[in-house]
Parts: sequence; structure tokens; C-alpha cells
Amino acid sequence: MDHLERSNKSQERTAIALDGINRSLNVLEGRVDRIEKHTLKNKNTEREDE
Repeated sequence: MDHLERSNKSQERTAIALDGINRSLNVLEGRVDRIEKHTLKNKNTEREDE
């Protein structure tokens, strides 16, 4: 029974860590999307200037 309790606690910590990683990845994905949009906008502006 003790082993099962330790295993459950370990799984809870893993789930919490994975949730944090997921949130961080979502933030990074949003930042990359904004960078891509900004880069594409600048490229289109440069082409118009040529």
C-alpha cells in the first residue's frame, strides 16, 4: 500500500510538471507566431519598397 501511495504522489508531481511545460510551450508558440507575423509583414513591406 505504501508503494502505491508513493507512486500516486510521483504521478501527481509528474502531471503538475507536464502541465507547467504545456503552459510554457503555449506561451512560446504564441511568441513564435507573433515573430512570424512581424517578419512576414516586414518582408512584404520591403518588397513593396523595391
